[in-house]
Order: sequence, then C-alpha cells, then structure tokens
Amino acid sequence: MDSLIEVNKCWCGSRKLEPFSKNYIRCNHCLTLISSPRKPDEFYNVQNDDFDFYGKDYWLNHQNELGFPDIIKRSREDLSERCVYWLKSILSHKMPLGKSLELGCSHGALVALMKFNGFEAQGLELSNWVVQFATKTFGIPVFCGKIEELNVEPNSLDCIVMIDVLEHLTTPLETLNLVARALKRDGILVIQTPCYRDIESTYEQMVDKQDVFLQMLKEREHLHLFTVNGLKILLKKIGLNFMIEEKALFPYDMFVFASKSPIPTYDERALVSNLVGSVQGRITLALFD
Repeated sequence: MDSLIEVNKCWCGSRKLEPFSKNYIRCNHCLTLISSPRKPDEFYNVQNDDFDFYGKDYWLNHQNELGFPDIIKRSREDLSERCVYWLKSILSHKMPLGKSLELGCSHGALVALMKFNGFEAQGLELSNWVVQFATKTFGIPVFCGKIEELNVEPNSLDCIVMIDVLEHLTTPLETLNLVARALKRDGILVIQTPCYRDIESTYEQMVDKQDVFLQMLKEREHLHLFTVNGLKILLKKIGLNFMIEEKALFPYDMFVFASKSPIPTYDERALVSNLVGSVQGRITLALFD
C-alpha cells in the first residue's frame, strides 16, 4: 500500500497545525507531534505475518535495523532488565491480586512476571506470530488483535499496561477511551511513551543540539509524540484525572501511571512487606536487588 494521507486534525480535535519537520507537523493546542503524511490506518493491521508492517519481519529484522536486538534476544534480556524495572514500579502502585492486560506485550516477559506475582495477567498483540511466540516462550495467555476487537467487560481490569504503544496508535483518543472503560474505578493505566520536552526549539535547533529525542522521530511507526501536558490532556479527556509521573528508563521517554481515583504509592518497606510472605514474592525481591 503506497498511498499516504495528509493529517489535517489532531487527536485533540484542533486543526491549528504547523510544519515541524519533513515528516511531522505540530498541534498548536496540545503540542503533539503528528506524523504527516502517513500510511492509512489499514496499513497497521496484521492480516499476513509475512508481508504486513507489524508482522514477523518487524520483530526479527526491523528491530535490528533500528539498533535493537530481535524479539528472541529481547525475550531473555528484557526479562531481567527492563521488565523487572517496570514490574517494581507497577507493584509500587498496584499490588496483586487483580486482573491485568498488557497491550502490545511483545514477547510477553512482563506479562509472565505479573502472572508470577499473582495477577491474572494476559497480553494482546497484533501479530499472530508474536502471539504464538509469547505463548510458547512464557506460557502466558495472549490474545491476537486490537483492544477494539477484544470483548473486555467494563470496569473489569485492575491494571492495563502500554509500554511503547501509545505512540503507534492511529486514533489514540478513541483507543484510550476503550482502555479507560475497561479499568475499574481504582484501576491503573501504565504508559511508557516518548516524551517531547523541548517545545521551545525548532527541529533545526534540536538537530544542532543533537537532541536525543530526535531518535524517536520514526514517522512510519511513531504517529503521535506527546508532551507531558499533552498526555495529561488526553488522560483527562478519558476520565483518568489522577496521574503520577515516575522516572523513565530512557531519557527520551516518560513513564506515567493514571487512574480514575487517587493512586496509592507503596514505599520500599511496604513493598517488601507485601512480597516477602510468598516464595514468588521473595524471588521477585531478589530480582529487584
């Protein structure tokens, strides 16, 4: 599919858009960077794993082209590094038992860690090949498709995780409305996504400064790049009025927890107390150490 579409309206509804770089425009209201022109929505569906963009090749070869290991290596390396970091942060705000769903769960290591610690944890992926890989690798339940296609009951989930997913969405407001609908009143939404911070600089000035965020300008897949305030606007639109920003693993990201209700925070002592009573919890504490 070679056709491209020009974006003339931001996810927030504003049509006050201005050029930013060759492949991005900027919303003057929420300051989101938007990939334009871009592929139509259908381009991002996975019907054929051998040919579609987010199919098998994306995980085995495209990741190498971006400078990352393929999904096979990531499934091992992420388990003891990134996933442990994310798990500790999640447990600092939401303790099991409870139901969790990770959108775009990739190899499924974080889903496996959450299941290990008592969550009724499930994953969701676009590619059937990735679903089979994650299921076989970590023995976890993973659905194939989009959340729009998944019959999730309203107010049924305690935790929804979106690690490096929000920036890929063609319609972030519509998708996150479904996410918020699925969350319980005290459920939490966990988001890691690139953070557009230097809003005062032009693209050319960011290039001159070699701004690390420029690595996130991947127009074919990073369709929306948010500021912290822009993400707050999005979250409030879907009824998640409470937000905590935690330290992100990488300088170009933000790491956010959001909920319909005030979000509890468990300090190190409380975290240890909650985990030390079970074998799984003690193993998890050893991973944190």
